[in-house]
Amino acid sequence: VRPGDRVRKGQRIGRAGQLAAPDGCHLHFEVRPPAAGYLRAVSPERLFHLRRTD
Repeated sequence: VRPGDRVRKGQRIGRAGQLAAPDGCHLHFEVRPPAAGYLRAVSPERLFHLRRTD
């Protein structure tokens, strides 16, 4: 996913696997907004007011 891309709820944006993951299978997702110069990661839960069940 690149800056400016739109994604829909349920759309696949990545794959999870165990390659180089010492703590098991997981997918890391973060948002780097332009207001932070794309340097600082922001939790998508805070940015989009998500609940863990979303």
